[in-house]
Amino acid sequence: MSTQHIAIACQGGGSHAAYAAGALPALLPQFANARIAQQPQAEIDKADLLQLAGISGTSGGAISALLAWYGFLLGGPDAARERLEAFWNANCAILPGERLLNDALQLSGAMSQVDLKLSPYLSPLRDIGAAATVTWPMLAALYPALGEWMRGSYFQLRESVAPHADFELIAALGDFCSIALQVKRWQSCALEARLGRPDAATVDRLHRRQQEIADGIRAALALAPWIVDWAERHRLPQDCLLRTVFEAWRAPEFKVEHEALSTLARQVRCATRTIPQLLIGAVDVDSGAFVAFSSERAACDTGITLDAVVASASLPWVFKAQIVEGVDAATHEKRRMACWDGLLSQNPPIRNFISTKAGHAPKPDGIWILQINQDRYEFEARVSAEGLWHRRDTLADNLSLNQEVAFIEAVNRRLDDPGQRTRTHDKPIEVVRIVMDGDAVGAAARRQLGQFSKFDRDAGLAQALLAHGREQATRYLALRQQCGLLWEALAQDVIASGAQPSARMEAARKWLHGAARLAGGLVAPDVITIDGARGANLRWHASEAELDGQTLRIRGSTQLELEQGIWQLADTHLLDVEQGGIGQEEASAPQAWPVARQKRDADDAGEILH
Repeated sequence: MSTQHIAIACQGGGSHAAYAAGALPALLPQFANARIAQQPQAEIDKADLLQLAGISGTSGGAISALLAWYGFLLGGPDAARERLEAFWNANCAILPGERLLNDALQLSGAMSQVDLKLSPYLSPLRDIGAAATVTWPMLAALYPALGEWMRGSYFQLRESVAPHADFELIAALGDFCSIALQVKRWQSCALEARLGRPDAATVDRLHRRQQEIADGIRAALALAPWIVDWAERHRLPQDCLLRTVFEAWRAPEFKVEHEALSTLARQVRCATRTIPQLLIGAVDVDSGAFVAFSSERAACDTGITLDAVVASASLPWVFKAQIVEGVDAATHEKRRMACWDGLLSQNPPIRNFISTKAGHAPKPDGIWILQINQDRYEFEARVSAEGLWHRRDTLADNLSLNQEVAFIEAVNRRLDDPGQRTRTHDKPIEVVRIVMDGDAVGAAARRQLGQFSKFDRDAGLAQALLAHGREQATRYLALRQQCGLLWEALAQDVIASGAQPSARMEAARKWLHGAARLAGGLVAPDVITIDGARGANLRWHASEAELDGQTLRIRGSTQLELEQGIWQLADTHLLDVEQGGIGQEEASAPQAWPVARQKRDADDAGEILH
């Protein structure tokens, strides 16, 4: 037994992101981060526990991810649930004027049957935005009776999010967790000063940069006592994750030299290993680069700030781009970025959980995706204009998600090659997609879901989304309890067809990473999808199966059905069959594996340095 690291990714989609707010409180009790932080690593390694490695989100999903992460740190799953429900309930149209305006906007959107092209920088949207976010709050403050008709903050996303999280605490946590990154930058400056023949001005610039970084590290170390004091002043539970981590921290003697800083970086990573990473997706308007704001970075270095959260939810045809502080990746100089909604980039960030971790252990063993937009859709030839635009937006929103999942699957397939057995920085990752059933939500809310319902703030719709999120998450957890027996039954079905693992796979079984590869490495699960009334689906592959004297690589899809609380295997379809196993060129030359390993280790080192 060993601890499994799981990351959760929340897809964005406006008001529909309340689905993730319903699912997260059902999933978070599975994680034992506080317990893991309290016990010695040797004891934890013997236990069968789940550790939350991170949460990511985009747009409305970014808000759900933020509040779940923040609540989980401060008070566990119950605190996360309270903050999520408080935000999404407050986000609803509650007062008479709010309900009237919400219904009017939904009706006009359904009747327009066109995709409106407006700019928040130009009239009339600029004037409407100013009236809603500036003029109306001022009037509501001057005349309280108006505030009883419609809240002054009803159209202000920034003011709606701010009360639910202390961003000063989040910034302090980001500064402390970024110490390891700052140490790496300090060492990069030292190395650059020794490369080639830099002139005196360059050496002086690098030395000044090193001094700035050292001063920043010293200031970040001083934040640990401040965080402990903050937790005490806010009367956080003694066993909450934040207090457990920082009350146990003991700062070493600070020395500005290579080995001492390396030791400090390792100590910080070890101390904060149980604090999950928060990632929020957005896009840099000027460069077009994807941005994943991280809780492991300083606030001025693409860390988590209120500006970053608002930027992730700033649709370009409704809101102006948000200005966010960042650091140039090449020069390490501070710069300002204009950012738009993360729906245009990573929806939600997934591969960052892998690419930003320089080691095997911190990377997740599984990624659970709370997916709002269904992949399947019964498209009709005579579909309405509103339905057409809705399907177009759904496809666009799922484009980046499907690419991120495909990246994970490609890594998994490489690791099934015995020749890759020495890639200690990589491990296979189980992907789970917990998909919202739009028809079920629409029936419960008595409202048709579509393009404009993502702006619908009806209280009944929000409650239906929260309830459906809980239901879907609970269904997956039930499947998770039974998946071992199901996957073994699937492997036996493959064996019954006459297939057997190749001799090479049998010999390499003990080197295979991650969850046990079934039947001697014959069957490996790829993606599990919980998809509404259709039950569930498992995509799997067999890396090297010997059948009738041939070595085959097989990809299959198996339906899963839930009957009286028991999941069962249903129909299986083969998606692809290729002749020859993975990595066959290395099978004929075992002596080449050490050479290949050296090359891979060099590649890994290059990736980490980059």
